[in-house]
Amino acid sequence: MSLSESLSILENPDVSIALGKLIIAIASATSETDVYATVAAYIPDILPVARTSIILLTEEGHELEIYALNGIEGVSPIGKTIPCDGTAAGLAVRTGQPQVNWASPDSPYLDIVRLSAEGMSLFVSVPLMIHGQAIGAVNAAFSNPSLAETQILSLLTQITTLISTNLERQMLLKQTQVAMEGYRSQAEQLQVLNEIARKLSAAISDEEVFDAIAKAIKKIIPVDRVSYAEPAPELKGFRIFRFTGDAYLPTDIVLPKEKSGLGFIYELGQPYFFAQLGESDFIEHAMLMEAGLRCGWSVPVHVMGEITGILNAASSKRIKDGNQLLSILTTLAELMGSTFERIRLQDEAAAVLRDSEEQVRLFIDGSPLLLLALDSQGMIHRVSHFGASQLGYLVDHLIGSPFSILHPDDQTAEIQAYLQTLSNLEIGEIYSREAQMLQADGTLIWARQNARRVHDHRGIPQLLLACEDISKVRSLTDQLHFMAHHDALTALPNHTLFRHTLEALIAKTADQPTPFAMLFIDLDGFKKVNDSLSHAIGNELLCQVAQRLQGAVTSSDTVARLGGDEFVVLLPRAASPDAAAKMAQAILQQLRTPFHVQNHEIFIGGSIGISLYPAQGKTSSELMKQADLAMYRAKAQGRNNYQFYSAQLSATLQRKLAIEHALRTAIEKDELNLVFQPQVGPEGQILGLEALVRWHHPTLGIVPPSTFIPIAEESHLIAALTDWVLDHSLAILAPLNSAYPHLYVAVNISAQEFLAPCTLVKRVRRALTAAKLPGSALELEITESVFLHPGEVPSQLLTALKNEGVRIAIDDFGTGFSSLAYLLNLSFDTLKIDRTFVSDIDIDPAKEGIMKGILTIANSLGVTFVAEGIESSSQLHCLQRLGCSHYQGYYFQAATAMDQLLPLIDKKFRV
Repeated sequence: MSLSESLSILENPDVSIALGKLIIAIASATSETDVYATVAAYIPDILPVARTSIILLTEEGHELEIYALNGIEGVSPIGKTIPCDGTAAGLAVRTGQPQVNWASPDSPYLDIVRLSAEGMSLFVSVPLMIHGQAIGAVNAAFSNPSLAETQILSLLTQITTLISTNLERQMLLKQTQVAMEGYRSQAEQLQVLNEIARKLSAAISDEEVFDAIAKAIKKIIPVDRVSYAEPAPELKGFRIFRFTGDAYLPTDIVLPKEKSGLGFIYELGQPYFFAQLGESDFIEHAMLMEAGLRCGWSVPVHVMGEITGILNAASSKRIKDGNQLLSILTTLAELMGSTFERIRLQDEAAAVLRDSEEQVRLFIDGSPLLLLALDSQGMIHRVSHFGASQLGYLVDHLIGSPFSILHPDDQTAEIQAYLQTLSNLEIGEIYSREAQMLQADGTLIWARQNARRVHDHRGIPQLLLACEDISKVRSLTDQLHFMAHHDALTALPNHTLFRHTLEALIAKTADQPTPFAMLFIDLDGFKKVNDSLSHAIGNELLCQVAQRLQGAVTSSDTVARLGGDEFVVLLPRAASPDAAAKMAQAILQQLRTPFHVQNHEIFIGGSIGISLYPAQGKTSSELMKQADLAMYRAKAQGRNNYQFYSAQLSATLQRKLAIEHALRTAIEKDELNLVFQPQVGPEGQILGLEALVRWHHPTLGIVPPSTFIPIAEESHLIAALTDWVLDHSLAILAPLNSAYPHLYVAVNISAQEFLAPCTLVKRVRRALTAAKLPGSALELEITESVFLHPGEVPSQLLTALKNEGVRIAIDDFGTGFSSLAYLLNLSFDTLKIDRTFVSDIDIDPAKEGIMKGILTIANSLGVTFVAEGIESSSQLHCLQRLGCSHYQGYYFQAATAMDQLLPLIDKKFRV
């Protein structure tokens, strides 16, 4: 669609206002759900649609889930899925290309047939792209469209681009937040678990237990509702009598056992995570879906070996690690059941105490807690039978023994200090601690010991202790502590633990600094593995890398993963640069050795940056920053090597990073400029225009292509830069095409992106389609160096581009020092001789001879020959004498803006 057509649509004030409101609303959205709902609500104000929807790929990638919908009455299908295969929307997502279909009952696509039956006439689906990958689509259905297909597609594409930009921005913002907040949230979970353990130990009613559990769940897990249901045998169902969250489900409701998820869990007897509530037929799940909840957990609660209730939680979010969170809920349910059991025993005890001392003795002996009475010397003279048996002890074995018998031998001194503390308590005062206790079989458990100093019936002081097994709580606490400080994939220390270790080492040597080294490692070639083979193989490769790094270092060294394909190694004993370099060489050798993952032999490498303490930094931040800068230097030096940090290196890389950041912004905000240099034919007529990108930054000044293009290649911005040049050069050419159908633009293609064949063909096709130009309007100039390794550039790629009608030119011919045999196997149109052979050709016989030979090759292959860099009439005449008939250079016209070239298109240069 042309720029004038787009502007004509936006001249409608209602459309312009609605689009402006949408932009503001999307910019202020704070979550993906907000973005999708906002877009679905605003599209009817911009386009005359009957129905809009936003769909996203499920994790399995075979179905599309409906996330937002507008224009349908009755039960909302949000959360439902449709297949990828056999649908027009699925085709848009799979191919990454928009789909425009007129509705017909004979359509091969299921969604088109359904829309036709519902009175729709046109369906448009535009893929939603995030970092070049389709994650879903924005769909619009029309009953009687009043706009042209191209206008609808243009506006819908603009809206989809707004969504992609916002989501990518949110992802960039969240990458750092997730890294830090994730660790903070896990630390908060530790605090919550400690808090709930204290509350449960003091709880005296079922209500207190549920409240404590519910609050803990909502702090640890992102849920919107927590409930507790008890079996109601007389009603053949379950009664929900406690809950937190919106009061949309009455507490006196009875759910039948047969048709409810509660009945399913009761019969199963096991915890269960319902990833998609909308996929089940259970009664309460439909109610939850109506309230906007999407997934849920149900865990049976056992008391005295029987299921006495079911703990439930539900969330409105998609939870990827639902089964991992299920283990936390299961532990909390076990704590809930054990606390209910304790409360029931305590309630029974209260009744028993009112009866007789004998009944008290029976209660004590039956308590699941280990209850002890100690004399002033710490000897056991009373013990509960059941509590002792739980640890494997006989009562007779414990009575008369010291309290230390229940603890490991290495705690003897600690036990003496503990008993001394207890003996100093006031009468009635309680003292609590957590300690390890020894079971009869020699295994250890964690126990909470609550002690009170009292007088017996004779007035003699004694100590009463209640010992409760809290091993499961401690295990979960330790698990969360490990998760907070270790990488989930490789189990290596994470960024948080590594920084703590580094800062501890610095603090240890603060008074008398001892030199040590830090290595920052970035894998070379990992992204290619991830993109071409799969993320699963990429993850397994990272695990193998972690194992090799650990194998290369000593036990005193620390290997950590910062995230992605970045690792760090702390060498506390590397007191010299030579020691650090030796370790870096060993690591590089480990990375050069092929990896074998799922029947794939994978070759990667590594770029290593080294910083030294204290010479190159005295804080953790300084050392990590300097090592990171040195790693970038290793990348710039050809990768697969190591570099030490230096002050000069810092200044150079700081400028390079500044250019990279500014270039990314310049591409996104159209801050670049295009100039064009004519390619002249045998009669002096302009046949084509080579598009050349220029960049004048407000603070960096004029940045030459020789500076920013290599940076674009290193930072993976080259594809975005090429797309910008393709889109803008073809858009400039489009208005001229009808008057000058022979005119084409030539765009340079980087060797790096040329090696991604499928992507390149799709991008070229997209650019031509957007400009409404035939393939003959575009020439791709590919430097000869690409063909030095012809096996990496499949000839079928050139054939595919030729099938699109695109012209292929081999640029800088003669500089690659390669065998000319590759020319025989490639499909191309033009040879462009490098300017170094044109320079001085009028006075250098050797260059004239080379030029004559290259012309002979071009003529024998039947391709056009273009001489670049012509600066004088004598050079031109020499080339003409040799038989050259196509030219380019300052002699004809310097590269300039298109508006200055337009008057020359109808004219002929003098040749």
